[in-house]
Amino acid sequence: MGLITLAAGFALFLVIIATVGLADQYGLDRYGYAPFALPNVTLMLLPNGLLLTVLSRHPGLPGLADALLRDRDPATLGMLAGATLVTLGMLGLLTRRTGPWLALYATGLMAAIAPVLLFSQLFRWFARTGDPPGQGG
Repeated sequence: MGLITLAAGFALFLVIIATVGLADQYGLDRYGYAPFALPNVTLMLLPNGLLLTVLSRHPGLPGLADALLRDRDPATLGMLAGATLVTLGMLGLLTRRTGPWLALYATGLMAAIAPVLLFSQLFRWFARTGDPPGQGG
């Protein structure tokens, strides 16, 4: 069972990375802007980190629901508000530069898995340029 789960997770990862590449290419061709550009993905590390912090402080959905509804923990509410504001800002930016459906897909995916996308985009950029930044040749 473990090997099948690992293979399915890797296949899902490859599908996500392929759709990111396709969405970037579509955005470049149609709108002249790549929604998964490095600055966008890097900025979306902030809401991703805030969401992961909230989830680690309140494990499981019942713990999170208690913190939000019953306890009204100000730190949790502040982190969720910050993540929401940055995510909505990115959604607004991408909606202006691309189509609304592409912006919604890109923003949701970046909010959920920004660290994975950052490394993927960095590896793609290094493969395209051949030299790391500052090493020019």
